[in-house]
Amino acid sequence: MTDQSVSIRINRSHLYAAAGVVAGFVVGFAAAALLFRPGGWTRRAPPPAEAAGPPIEVGDIPTAGRPSRGAETALVTIVEFTDYQCPFCRRHFQATLPAILAVYGPRIRYVVRNYPIPSLHPDAPKAAEAAECSHDQGKFWPYHDRLFRAADLGQPSLKRYAAEVGLDSVAFNRCLDTGAKAQLVAQDVRDARNYGARGTPAIFVNGRLFAGARPFEVFAAYLDSLLSGPAP
Repeated sequence: MTDQSVSIRINRSHLYAAAGVVAGFVVGFAAAALLFRPGGWTRRAPPPAEAAGPPIEVGDIPTAGRPSRGAETALVTIVEFTDYQCPFCRRHFQATLPAILAVYGPRIRYVVRNYPIPSLHPDAPKAAEAAECSHDQGKFWPYHDRLFRAADLGQPSLKRYAAEVGLDSVAFNRCLDTGAKAQLVAQDVRDARNYGARGTPAIFVNGRLFAGARPFEVFAAYLDSLLSGPAP
């Protein structure tokens, strides 16, 4: 009788253990399915510059003497704090900015200031200085566009691009080599942080911050509200 009782207990323990293994396998398989299937319960963090949430109002941002296009009397001023080595800034340059200029260009003023982030993009600070050096010669926009199309932003390349867009190489190289624009760029970075920017691009529309590489439709909705719709 004793031997039979012991045998039953052992068999039941084996049964419970086997059931536990099977249950664990089923639960693990279900969790993995949810984890990897599209729309599963896993929350994926957005890229750093794809910030969401409500815009931040900061008021007027100084733009006097800064690179710009459009009339100073425009009803809407857009100020972009940019990093020339940032992939999200490049996305904005390639996809969103052309659409904004095509639809709203005659009615807005677009200003560019600097927010290089050297911890992520080591060549960005000098590229920002180079862009400001090109502004001294009245060729900011061709140089700005060339930087965003460039694969390399090392100083030899920055000087080569200056020659390509028709800048006076001697004056440009002197400006870049002496760090003549370093303090201006540093002030831009301080201002961007004070205005609440934590990544690039940081784009302010009449003082309202839109953080990250937002699609054109996000800007269009707000610009329409300010300008009473797109141009006919």
